[in-house]
Amino acid sequence: MDKNQPGPILTEAMIQNLCGSLSFGKGRTLYKNGKVLLADMAEDGSRVEALVQDKLQSHVSVRAASGGRLEASCSSCPPLGSYVKGCKHVAAVLVAVKERLLGGGEEPGRRRSAGKKPSAGDKAPPSGVDKLLQLFATAQAPAAPGLAERLVDSRRLTRAELVCAPVLLDGGLRLLGIALSVADGRGLRPVRRIRDFLLRIGAGAAADPVETGAAFDPQQQRFPAGQEALLRLLAETAGTEALYRQPAEQAGAAASALPESVLPVPPAVWPRLQPLLLQAAGLKLEHRGAAYDGLREGDGAPELGFRLEEAEGGEYELRADGLAGVTAFPAYAAALQGNSLHRLDPQQAMRLDELQRLLADAPEGKLSIPEGQLEALAAGVLPELAKLGSVKLDARLEERMIRHPLKARLYLDRVRDKLLAALEFQYGEIVFNPLEDLRQRGAGAILIRDPEREAEIFRVLEEHKPASTDAGYFLSGEEEEYQFLYRTVPKLEKLLQIYATNAVRIRMPSSTAPPQVRVEVEERTDWLEFRFSMDGVPAEEVRHLVEAVQERKPYYRLPSGAFVSLEGGRFAEMIRIIQDTGMASRIGPDGSFKLPLLQGLPLLHHASGEDASMRFGPALLKLAEDLRHPERLEFQLPESLDNVLRDYQKTGFRWFKTLAHYGLGGILADDMGLGKTLQAISFLVSVLPEIRESGRPALVVCPSSLLYNWSSELERFAPGMRAVIADGSRKERSAKLSRLDGVDVVIASYPLVRLDSADYDALAFHTLILDEAQMIKNDVTSTARAVKRLNARHRFALSGTPLENRLTELWSICEAVLPGLFGSRREFQELRSEEVARMIRPFLLRRLKRDVLSELPDKIETMLKTDLLPEQKRLYASYLVKLRAEALKHMAEGIFELKKIRILAGLTRLRQICNHPAVFVEDYAGGSAKFDQLMDLIRDCRLSGRRPLVFSQYTGMLEMIRRRLTEQGVSAFLLEGSTPARERVEICRRFNAGERDVCLLSLKAGGTGLNLTGADTVILYDLWWNPASEQQAMDRAHRIGQDKTVQVFRLVARGTIEERMHDMQQRKRRLAEEVIQGTAEADMPLLNQDDIRELLALPGATS
Repeated sequence: MDKNQPGPILTEAMIQNLCGSLSFGKGRTLYKNGKVLLADMAEDGSRVEALVQDKLQSHVSVRAASGGRLEASCSSCPPLGSYVKGCKHVAAVLVAVKERLLGGGEEPGRRRSAGKKPSAGDKAPPSGVDKLLQLFATAQAPAAPGLAERLVDSRRLTRAELVCAPVLLDGGLRLLGIALSVADGRGLRPVRRIRDFLLRIGAGAAADPVETGAAFDPQQQRFPAGQEALLRLLAETAGTEALYRQPAEQAGAAASALPESVLPVPPAVWPRLQPLLLQAAGLKLEHRGAAYDGLREGDGAPELGFRLEEAEGGEYELRADGLAGVTAFPAYAAALQGNSLHRLDPQQAMRLDELQRLLADAPEGKLSIPEGQLEALAAGVLPELAKLGSVKLDARLEERMIRHPLKARLYLDRVRDKLLAALEFQYGEIVFNPLEDLRQRGAGAILIRDPEREAEIFRVLEEHKPASTDAGYFLSGEEEEYQFLYRTVPKLEKLLQIYATNAVRIRMPSSTAPPQVRVEVEERTDWLEFRFSMDGVPAEEVRHLVEAVQERKPYYRLPSGAFVSLEGGRFAEMIRIIQDTGMASRIGPDGSFKLPLLQGLPLLHHASGEDASMRFGPALLKLAEDLRHPERLEFQLPESLDNVLRDYQKTGFRWFKTLAHYGLGGILADDMGLGKTLQAISFLVSVLPEIRESGRPALVVCPSSLLYNWSSELERFAPGMRAVIADGSRKERSAKLSRLDGVDVVIASYPLVRLDSADYDALAFHTLILDEAQMIKNDVTSTARAVKRLNARHRFALSGTPLENRLTELWSICEAVLPGLFGSRREFQELRSEEVARMIRPFLLRRLKRDVLSELPDKIETMLKTDLLPEQKRLYASYLVKLRAEALKHMAEGIFELKKIRILAGLTRLRQICNHPAVFVEDYAGGSAKFDQLMDLIRDCRLSGRRPLVFSQYTGMLEMIRRRLTEQGVSAFLLEGSTPARERVEICRRFNAGERDVCLLSLKAGGTGLNLTGADTVILYDLWWNPASEQQAMDRAHRIGQDKTVQVFRLVARGTIEERMHDMQQRKRRLAEEVIQGTAEADMPLLNQDDIRELLALPGATS
């Protein structure tokens, strides 16, 4: 463009035409909210570089091309194929340019002071929001377009020079400051405003030499590779460094004098910047009046020397050699000596800095030390100075020094029921009680003590706060004495020698072997015998010791006075055993007691072995192994079912056989769809000879709806078994139950067992199978009582959800198949949930779909349809009538394409009504059928241990779901478009680790790039135009790393647009396109008139 010709005057109409009405409106809002920074702009507006702070920071470039066209690009909104409209960020910049060209060039957010004319150099003080944006700008923005690494870089190489020097900020904070010069055709040009320079080029905009002092265009120029990486990091620093300046600037403090050409390096950036500074070319260092080429890494601490010499007047002087050439940086944990950068630990850096200040204030740089403080200096200061440099003493002082290692001793005795402890330190020939004044050790001698070790000894000694005198310590209570002997003495043994009298030694807790309980099976009586023993504890003391353990006492004192410690890992297991068995109330004088086999089996979870608290006898070990690994047992499978049963079902069969072999019952709690019925039938087939020999049939009790299903399954898998269904009238049922000769299986419903309980009470069965056993979860019902009275040799329950709401439901089922396992209801309610889980474990077999994944489909998709509620239907019908009329009108007038956005908005309203009208209808008091269906589905998932992802493309709907879940006590994550990327990854990690029950996701946030394999259920709350988007949602859970079968549920409102959407998806199967007349703000398809006719069931629809 000819600079002599005026540039085109931008108007709102032009911007709307360039960007579209929707983007123009959003862009104008961004401008009015002060989100636009015109980083670089030609006077006529023909070239603009700008930053727009939206959800992310966007870099926008606008240039005038030939023919009056405008070429625009946005770092956040890449080109959309054939769509050439500008995005909302481009629109925002064009609005800002229009206002600047029309003379209103002051950017929103920068207000002039009343009555004051602005000058060219005036800058508004940054607001709180400005500071916040600056603070997070580098975290939110993508890699700076101007300094980003490029695979192929054809930009012109430009030399730069960096100068580093220490700077002192307000409050005494010392940092390293960096100044920059950039080469042009006439040499190096200093950057006068380094912060503005870096922010501009970091954003990809050209630096203005008038404003910053140096010219540089990152689109055309580049720095050498090492300098480029360094400046890239400095560009980030420029956004946070301002926080170090601003408080001082506002207060008018001295630090405000720091020139704008210098950028102080914040401590948080130092670890990343230091290696780049050490490797940077073209780096100068100005330090202590000298100039250096480059910065190098120093070895260890700086080269310093400290001298302690005798002075006049009986005093001494401490001097430091080389300290004047060192600059300490406590904020960096480093120090400079010459151009050598030395890394120090933080305390060393702080001490070096303080030492410099101390000696700087001392006359002639010498610190006077009185004679009386010489020993304290020698003990506490000189060893630390030796870590910073060499320490030299003059010859006379060296002769006075006594250097010997510390030998510490502790003497313990008991006098008049008190424990006495006397401490003694020895350095060479000098022996003293440290609680008393140090005795005379010779004229002029200076004892070099070990302050660190002495302090550690006192710290340990005084942990339990014993009383002290000048002579030593004493403890008078039994509890205090035990704590000192058990806890403090072992720690002190690592620091000093302990001498104890016999009166003390006998009371010291001994390292005896851990207590043990031996368990044997009395096979003839099916009882377990437990026998307790512990080395060093007489048999007659065992009962009292067990009582002490039960009461959680830390120790038990034997009659001899010896302490037996009941703490530590060796007793943790014993405490659990005592609690699990009730040993304290059962144990006899000889240390033994007995339990029924059923009550003792839950103890098998305790470890067994030479070093364990429990030792199991051989018979018990075999029983435990059989229950733990039923798949290893050689029970003969029924020949007719060998090729029918899957591997996990064969394991289930062997589990039935194992429990029956030992006379025990159990609960088969496999996940739904894994064939619990078939596994139970396989067991019945295997015991058919026993059934017929005993004349006692098996009894299957199930819900009424499953009576004939059981009959059908028996006919299918066990055609040789004679089964009878005990139904019909009361007389018919009684007749059937009275004629059971030749019957192998009786099938009855729960209600009929209750009604005919008198008949069933008189019968004896070989095996009892309770299908859907949660039907008796309420133990107070007459049905549960009738079932529990049934007489059967073997008792089993089948239930995918044996526990739905309360633990007592499990107790009720167990009372039917494992009577007595948990004791009374009251005793059961006193158990913790983890105790219940441990006790039921040997008798419950549960496999989830993920456990047998290789034998199941990878993914099961189900559509769940529901009818709208009456109030929903009325609202839906009202909106549908209006939308149909509007669509027909636009089609008839030939303006459908111009009004398509309004029609699509109407479709969105219909879909939101299907979801829940309260999302957009104020004061809507009705409900939503789909919403209620979702709550039921989530409840079922939780009961079966499944973890769902719930997807919706409406964030308002997700918020409503989360509120309802919270009210129900269900914890959920919410991941939506506004969730920062880093937080999204963290939410996924936490959810995959098992935290919270549900994860709610929006389409944009959860559609791609996330791994949520911690979920095994995907619920698509609303359908999406693009079936590929639905597939992406499923893939959050169904992907590499998933070891569970994934259930997918689509929720659809029957007879609505949602059904038609699904039909359209299945028939057309085409990918959704970008939003019509927009900027990728929604996920809408490119719908034509036929599609709209089909969705709204308008006349002329093709289907």
